[in-house]
Amino acid sequence: MFRLTCCLRRETRSEEIPKDKLPVLEWAGKLPGRDVGWGVAKKYLSTEEKEGRVIYLGSRPALSTAPGAASPTRPSKYLGAFKQGATIVPRSIYFVRAIIDLTRPL
Repeated sequence: MFRLTCCLRRETRSEEIPKDKLPVLEWAGKLPGRDVGWGVAKKYLSTEEKEGRVIYLGSRPALSTAPGAASPTRPSKYLGAFKQGATIVPRSIYFVRAIIDLTRPL
């Protein structure tokens, strides 16, 4: 239902956040289904060598090949006003509007 993005980064833990660009191997493709094995997935995937760098969303760092803030930024003025952003979550209740009167015979 939703386009899924994933990322894997293998590293040795360090408190220092790298400032330089890093070599990145970016994978892309459309798999024939969810949870397919590597034997199937590798036929549908391609790779491209790119340069990644650390970008920030507020004070949270992330490795990305897309443009973004190069240093921590001030949090949004709306930070304290919301607990969950704009999302679609599964609903366990269904709303039904009857279009016929079930109390009368058909």
